[in-house]
Amino acid sequence: MLPIITVLAFTGCISANTVSNIITGPPNGGHPKPFPGQDGQIARLLYTQQFKVTVGPPAATLAAALIAPRNYGFSASDKPGDSSATRVSQWYFGNAPWKAVKHDHPSNADFMARLHRSLDALPYCTPAGTVLILPGWGTPKELRLGYALDFANHGYRVVLVDMRGQGDSSGKYITFGLVEHEDVTQLITALRARDLVAGKLALFGISEGAVTALDTAADDPRVDSVIAVAPFTSLNTAMHGVGHDFLPLLSMMISNEKLDKALQLSNRKTGLDLSRSDPLPRVGRIRAPVLYVAGGDDDIAPPSGVKLLANATPHSSYIELARYTHMDSALATARVAPIALGALEKTLGKSPDPACLHASLDASKTERYGFRVKITYKLGRTGS
Repeated sequence: MLPIITVLAFTGCISANTVSNIITGPPNGGHPKPFPGQDGQIARLLYTQQFKVTVGPPAATLAAALIAPRNYGFSASDKPGDSSATRVSQWYFGNAPWKAVKHDHPSNADFMARLHRSLDALPYCTPAGTVLILPGWGTPKELRLGYALDFANHGYRVVLVDMRGQGDSSGKYITFGLVEHEDVTQLITALRARDLVAGKLALFGISEGAVTALDTAADDPRVDSVIAVAPFTSLNTAMHGVGHDFLPLLSMMISNEKLDKALQLSNRKTGLDLSRSDPLPRVGRIRAPVLYVAGGDDDIAPPSGVKLLANATPHSSYIELARYTHMDSALATARVAPIALGALEKTLGKSPDPACLHASLDASKTERYGFRVKITYKLGRTGS
């Protein structure tokens, strides 16, 4: 998709209809599929359950997966990079120190077998509560695995979900929370019917997922806590912010008039007024405590807008991460997850089974394994 968009931008022929398709088209292209490669295989070994839930209207099928509370040997860090403008975020899980397994690799023939055996032997812990993770636009649930493992490692049952039109879920278009929050309400009903909501329920959302979490909590009293990371208050601002941060050439080619026309076309396609995706008029109905996390240099969900949401929410708190952009807030697991865990302990409680969460992970040399994800990203706006 991106090379096509770039060519269109260079030739100046990108149409309002093309922009509309970018805005509301399913990020998975309308072709649900499990997360590919070895990362997908590892994620599926970590899932204790996988299932799909039919939602709608309009009809869609959501792919959901559970991660049980256990001692995964999880750790995360967020450190300065090679320059003052970059940081390195990484997370790790395993039954041995990284230095003991750093030369191992998931492509080794016996890695998956060792991981499978070790997970089978790892005891399940009593859940302190349940956390439903709602990813942002274009983000399969597996890309939020670091958050899921951190929460599960602290005693919470975690549910990961692919939103409609994303990852392994179906759906013809997306609506930035307007339909998705109804999907989540139906998903909660399905989880409760399967007896999979242990204790109180929290929604943890990033970007579009944060907007969806807020809209869900406004209408569903079964939500006990919300953590909203970088929720936007204006779809128009968010779209221009995406262009500025990720496709500056494309953004320059799309005038405000063309974007307005594209949004009008999107409204006709979806039968909805997408300007209503701003959750500000609805957050006043939320009775659960809400933690807002904003990035100080976020162009997609500017902190001024997130502050407006916090001020309009009856039981809210607000944290701003200086110089963090929209992408920074999503990637920095080691920075954001501890903030979220503090809120979860206040609203869902601490683990009633701390001994289980600190069970020994000692393993023989032949049974050792470890898996690390490392991401280097730019902190703050270019040139800041």
